[in-house]
This record gives sequence, structure tokens and C-alpha cells, in this order.
Amino acid sequence: MREFVAIRFGMKKSHPINEDWFSAIGIRKSYPFNIFSSKSFLKSYPLFNQLLGFFHSLFLPNAKNYILTSTGCMSSVILKKILFKSKVIVINSDTFYKDLKDITGFKKKYMLWLISFVDLMISTSNQMVSLSNPYLKESIKNKVIYLYGDINKFSKVNGDLNSKDICAIGAGINTKGTDILFEAFTLYQKFYPKSKLYLCGDLNDISNLTIPKNVITPGIIDPSIYLKKSSICINTSRHESFGVNILEGMLSSNVVFASKFCGASEILQKIDSRLVITLTPSKISNTLIDFQKDITLKKTIVKKSKKLALSFSKEKSLSLFKLEIYNFCRK
Repeated sequence: MREFVAIRFGMKKSHPINEDWFSAIGIRKSYPFNIFSSKSFLKSYPLFNQLLGFFHSLFLPNAKNYILTSTGCMSSVILKKILFKSKVIVINSDTFYKDLKDITGFKKKYMLWLISFVDLMISTSNQMVSLSNPYLKESIKNKVIYLYGDINKFSKVNGDLNSKDICAIGAGINTKGTDILFEAFTLYQKFYPKSKLYLCGDLNDISNLTIPKNVITPGIIDPSIYLKKSSICINTSRHESFGVNILEGMLSSNVVFASKFCGASEILQKIDSRLVITLTPSKISNTLIDFQKDITLKKTIVKKSKKLALSFSKEKSLSLFKLEIYNFCRK
């Protein structure tokens, strides 16, 4: 029987940081919670998807500890937990607990039942702790381990503080709030008509939006070149468990703004409370304009931001993950 087996939810691969965490404790391969989970048609049939998870559990390796990238993977390990008294560790970094508060009926009861099998929670921000704690048993530890940016890469990028251009990393309506960003940028452009907004990311989720003038959409691309052209990096998400892009912007000497619904906004709060924005387009625009008028303020913010972002290293994150997992397994 293996010591650890990692289960991922509905993706061909886990998030690279999850994979790094797994490697830190000797896991070389993660398994899908269901052999068909990457097929798009199954997304329309979540109950069938879950049933396939129970079926797929018959083919997963036996382990003392299962590490899941979402509570939604739980159906694939319940039988293992019952038969072999395995422990279940969940990485809390998706929308499972955010969605739960608005769900009713059988689906809610089923999701609550899945939660009852959690033995340890690893959350990627205090926001995620707050979302999940109301549903966990009091005895379940919910530990925050922050994600990290690529320090070696992004710390060498120096944003242009004289620029009026803005960079945003990631696109979408339901969670990323790109519709709000477009409204705010349209208002911002009235003050800085030559300014550009560089929107890096998959555009499929914003296909219904009209893209404003001077919005550059290079797609899924290394954002470094656009962070270098910008003085501001912004995240207007309606929900983001952490937001590595926030650290990337901080490392790149941009003034970074993020909504209060981003987990990493708690880091920005330590620098200047004005960096944490409400999702009101006019307020966002006014805040950005106010900062653009004050180059001294921008220099001060950038200096503090970069210093703080450098403390969120890969080595520190992996070390904390290993320590938390090994301490749990020793009990």
C-alpha cells in the first residue's frame, strides 16, 4: 500500500503548484478522479460524473493517504477510506465551498456528505478557510499554505511606472470579472485616452463581451512582456482562491490592485488598503486615476510590494506543505 496518492479534479494535469507540492512528498503522478473527467460533455451531467468517480475508485492504487485537489474528487476515494481506513487530505483552492452556499436540495446534501470524509484541509488563503470552515467538523484542521510566484523570472521584469497602461492576467465572467474590468477601463480611458489594457488569458469565457477600444488580447501567453509595459496590474475577480498573478504583478514592479474576493488581497492589505478594490467600475477607475497622478506613491507601493512578494518563495511553500502533511501523518 502506498503512503500517498494524489487525485486531481477534471483536468489533464493538476495546477503546476499542486504538482510541485506532490513532488515534495514523493508523489510522481496524480490520478484523475474519474477516467472520463476531462471530456467536456460530462460537465453537463455532474451526477453521472460523480457516479463514474465511485466506479473509477476500483482502479486507483490503495494508499494510506489520499490528497485531493478538490472536495469534488471525494467520490473516488470514499470506498478506499471505508475499506482501508485511509485518510483524506483536501487542497481547498476551487469554487466548491463558494458554490455550496447557493445550492439547495439533494445536490447540497450530497456535497455536505462528501465533506464529512475530509480529515485535513489545506487552504490557499484565509478567504478559503472562511468559506470552508462552516461546513467542516470542529476537529478538522484547516491550514493556510500560500502559493508562490516565479521569483527568478518575474523579479527581473520592471514595469514602467510612467506608463498609463494596465495588465490583467486571466479572463472570464463568472469568476474573473472581466466584464467589470472592461467597464472600469472604459471610464479610465476617458482620462487617459491613449492607455491600453493588456488582457492575457483564454478568451473563450468572454466571447459574449464587446471588447473596448485599446484592449489588447494576446491570448494565453507569458505575461512578462505586458507587465513590463504597464504600471498597473489588476485583478477584478468575483472569486479567486489566491491569485498567483497578483504575486507576479508585485514581483514585476507594477502597482497591483485586486478585489476583496481574491485570496491574495490579504497580502495587498498589508501594503496599502487602497489596493483592495470593490467591484464597482467607477470606484475602480477613480482609484487607478488617483494612483497614476502620484508617481512618488507608485514608487513607494512598488518597493513595498516587491519586498513582500519575495517572501512568498517556492522553497517556503514546499517546506510548509511537507511539514503539514508529515505532521498529520505522524498522528
